[in-house]
Amino acid sequence: MDYTTELMPWLHKLAKQNLEIHLNDLNQRLDEQTQIFNKKFDTHNPTVIPLEYLEYQIKYTLDGFRNSIIKVVMQVAKNAKLTVKNVYPIEKAVMLNKKSNSLLQLAKLDKHTHHFEELPQLAFIDIETDSVNIQNTNILQVAIIKPMIDPLHPSLHHFETWNKYILPHSQYKQKDNKAFHINNIGEKELSLAAPMKDVSDHISDLLKNTVIVGYNCNKFDIPILKRHLEANNAKLDHKFSIDLYPACWKNRKQNLAGALETYLVDKNHNPHDATADANCCIELLFALINKNIIPSNEEELISLSKQPNNTWREGCKMIEINPTCTADKPNFKRRHSKISSISTSEGSSSNSSPSHISSW
Repeated sequence: MDYTTELMPWLHKLAKQNLEIHLNDLNQRLDEQTQIFNKKFDTHNPTVIPLEYLEYQIKYTLDGFRNSIIKVVMQVAKNAKLTVKNVYPIEKAVMLNKKSNSLLQLAKLDKHTHHFEELPQLAFIDIETDSVNIQNTNILQVAIIKPMIDPLHPSLHHFETWNKYILPHSQYKQKDNKAFHINNIGEKELSLAAPMKDVSDHISDLLKNTVIVGYNCNKFDIPILKRHLEANNAKLDHKFSIDLYPACWKNRKQNLAGALETYLVDKNHNPHDATADANCCIELLFALINKNIIPSNEEELISLSKQPNNTWREGCKMIEINPTCTADKPNFKRRHSKISSISTSEGSSSNSSPSHISSW
């Protein structure tokens, strides 16, 4: 059978059919469950449906609808070439020199633009190393992804992605990489690598005045990167950092893959590649924002850092936040009791609050 077709008409028909099935199922569930409820309490009055019950049922229905659509699309995609007809042509295409983004990246930009406009300049980072010893491990790969938003010209929105393999020293070989079984950085990748001294200034420039976002970045990526930059006379001069690890988990060890699964973020198809891991942090950040685990703008982040339950530690560079405290704005509610860490690029006195929050 030839599945080749134009994408949108086919997807529209598929969605319509599946949505009708799931809405009929929702209607049947509501009817059956309210009847059982009324019979149990022997009441003939109309049941007042609680909002949280309806919210749960709608989410259940939409999740089922989403999964059924994805399942059919995945089945068809094995045999089909789905095409998009340009129904809304752009008068003049904008060419972004050396900033070509994939369709998936453009979709993420479109989806999260309103958040990017509320937040300061973000820089999603990840590094790959040859061990887990923060004091002496070597960096083998650095990836930095920065969303560049132009409020006046939406067509110019793009992700600036910088990725580089790092050569610890001229004699470094694959056999020296104790974590090769995890990151698969071998001779091929090392042949493309650059010494840290050649890229330190560029990394420093990319991260200057940004909010660094990463997974376990406060206790791993940032201190390691800071050590390597300073060894090459460069400075890590970011505003603050948002660590997604403590924002996801309270007292539990869980890797990035587990966080993506728990918060229903798309699977990472290339784990332990720095660019792929940094890219996954984009969706994970906004999943946490949408669940009100992380504030959606800089003002509320700073407000949260000034709550009385904050305690200073680690030479005043790290802050432990009790997220059960509410920020100054009354509409910001903490729904999850998780401990989140906040780190600044500069130290502060123990009796003061930071001018910028640094990490969650």
